[in-house]
Amino acid sequence: VLNSLANWGHGANLEKLVGLMRLTRPEVVMTTLPSIFIGENHGDHQASGILTTEAFDLAGDPIAFPAQVAGDMKRNEALLENMQPWQSKKLFYSDDTSDTEKFAINGPSYSVKEISPSQKKPYWRLALEAAMPHLTQFPEEIVRISKLSDAELEKLMGDPHTGWWSEPMTFIQAKSVVPGKPTDDVFAHLDEMPGNAAEIVHRKCVSGSREAPALPRIELGGPWLYLSEFRDAHGLCSIPVAKVPEIGVKTGATVSVPIAIWHDPSKPLELNIVAKVPDGWKVKSGSGKVALPAESSTNLRVDIDTPILSSDQLKGAKLQDVVVEVEAGGPKIGEILLRVKLGTSGLPE
Repeated sequence: VLNSLANWGHGANLEKLVGLMRLTRPEVVMTTLPSIFIGENHGDHQASGILTTEAFDLAGDPIAFPAQVAGDMKRNEALLENMQPWQSKKLFYSDDTSDTEKFAINGPSYSVKEISPSQKKPYWRLALEAAMPHLTQFPEEIVRISKLSDAELEKLMGDPHTGWWSEPMTFIQAKSVVPGKPTDDVFAHLDEMPGNAAEIVHRKCVSGSREAPALPRIELGGPWLYLSEFRDAHGLCSIPVAKVPEIGVKTGATVSVPIAIWHDPSKPLELNIVAKVPDGWKVKSGSGKVALPAESSTNLRVDIDTPILSSDQLKGAKLQDVVVEVEAGGPKIGEILLRVKLGTSGLPE
């Protein structure tokens, strides 16, 4: 339910998520990993992880959305919800990447083949039945699977290359205000005395003292930069992040490479942007000479059209490197590397 609400957007919906946590008082919260990996770069999934993390952090704070925790009063009573602050005990992320072995999972794992004590069915079968009504998501797969016998389904789920759910199903522990190891059971230690919940929930990733970076400088911007700053601000210091920024897109789509540039705000700056792309790819816009105004930071992007490839051509396709070099007055001030995988499907950035 929390993820469904988070998909609606930010602002007022964060308040709704906080209110829902205070109303239902969950001990454990699960949402989507707020990191971009191939197979998990859907904007709505990232929004779910971001908003649910914010709600986890805010629901226990009595000064967050005070109308929710104001007591019962005769004056403006309809606007006061008379709830109490609530701090959930654990926050977990799940990922939907195409290669879960690319990072170490710091959390519990469960076999999808185990039998549900109440439903008397394996968990993968319950998940499959829940997914079948979602015809707008994967209609061809649903139609194909709906025609299979129980024996054929068992064989399908036994093949790690064709099963819908990985085996085992793994989770990533983001935060916990109770004792225990990240790999402990999801519901372990919930009845034990929490630590300093406020300190744990609102911690930040603290790095060593560093000199101010020289200007001008560049970084991969857009969602990559935002998620990096989000993880630091919310103390998500150990959750998985791609070693080299990557993204999966549909063949024939446009790849946008966002560039964040910090420079001297007292004078304008002229840049030369050079994009190096694989054979058959085309730089659509954003390269060449660019004049920046006198400001402390500027956001630019380079748009690149990818080729339209057939399913056969995409089989065994490797990651392709896109490199954007930025020069200022001759010298190169930096470069951005983005690894792209073309596929038969994928949402735009």
